Amino acid sequence: MNKEVKFTSKTAIPYILSEIPQFRNAWAEHLKYWEGEKTTIGIDLNGFLHFLTDKMEQGDYSLLPKIFQIIEDFIVYGDEDVDYAASMGFLEDIINSSGHNPEELPYSSYIPLLGTESRDFCRELDRFWGSRTPGLWTDEEIKSGTAPPEAS
Repeated sequence: MNKEVKFTSKTAIPYILSEIPQFRNAWAEHLKYWEGEKTTIGIDLNGFLHFLTDKMEQGDYSLLPKIFQIIEDFIVYGDEDVDYAASMGFLEDIINSSGHNPEELPYSSYIPLLGTESRDFCRELDRFWGSRTPGLWTDEEIKSGTAPPEAS
């Protein structure tokens, strides 16, 4: 697949910082924690995910639309490393975190915000894991059997 690449490991975090300046303190803490060690974009986006989950646990959902648009942009316009980190790192981790802590990280707060590529990726994850993420599938897909069965 040939796609227009706008985001690389070197440009992804500066882009986040320009779009979400509230991330700056968390980013500084992330850098301090990893001081002297080389990180990957996956590790760095995990720091962004922790920022997001901290906000959600505090009941602050105001940045979610912008955050999930950034993740969609990283999947659509990121190089292979950025795309992988945004999908396999960020999206898979937030879904897993919600599964373990649905009261503080409710699926309903972000599943409707997923872009087309993010939603497609999450649906493929459900198919792979044999799970059904709440809100990811329509009632028609569930009734017709095109959605994966609910995990028992």
